[in-house]
This record gives sequence, structure tokens and C-alpha cells, in this order.
Amino acid sequence: MSENKETDKMEARSYQLRLVEYIVKRNGIIYLPTGSGKTYVAILALKRFSQNMDK
Repeated sequence: MSENKETDKMEARSYQLRLVEYIVKRNGIIYLPTGSGKTYVAILALKRFSQNMDK
């Protein structure tokens, strides 16, 4: 989750995006060290779930 100085927008790391893809297709538990972005992955997954519900 690196910060882009130009827009102050957070960008997900590649492993976080892979986790989001996995978790929206299957039920699972994310087990990562402190500071690795578990909350950010959860937020991205919830956004994806809400987008799918709108369809």
C-alpha cells in the first residue's frame, strides 16, 4: 500500500490484489504480519462485493 504523492491515493501491492481476487471467489482467512495491509485488503474486498451486488 504505497502512497502516490501526486494524488495522495493508496495503491495496493500485488500480493494484496491477489488476496482480494482469492477472497471474493472463496471463503478464507487472511493471515499476514502486522503492517502488511490486512485491513486494506478487507476494504478492497468489501468494495468488490458491493460492486457485484449492484449488478
